[in-house]
Amino acid sequence: MSGARGPERARRDDWEAVTLATTLKQVQQALWRVTPVPDASEKALRAFYTRAAAEYRRVARTDPDHRHEALAHAQVETNHLERLTEKPVSGRDLLAQDEGE
Repeated sequence: MSGARGPERARRDDWEAVTLATTLKQVQQALWRVTPVPDASEKALRAFYTRAAAEYRRVARTDPDHRHEALAHAQVETNHLERLTEKPVSGRDLLAQDEGE
């Protein structure tokens, strides 16, 4: 089982559900299942926040009725990432990471 009480590493099919989500509600539910445990490594948290922000930005395009809310969630994930790394993360940095994966 993965998620807030599951292992640090989520299963591939759990992340597949995130990737297949087309609505804000779907992506929220899917991301909940792959959220790292509270004591996860910094690397795992950084990877999660980066990917979650990217997924929320993607869903902002596929769920236009919830575009602004999805973008707000993307910013929240980016804020978590910045607090973790203690340095500002620009939108360009995130886009470059999205294209590199």
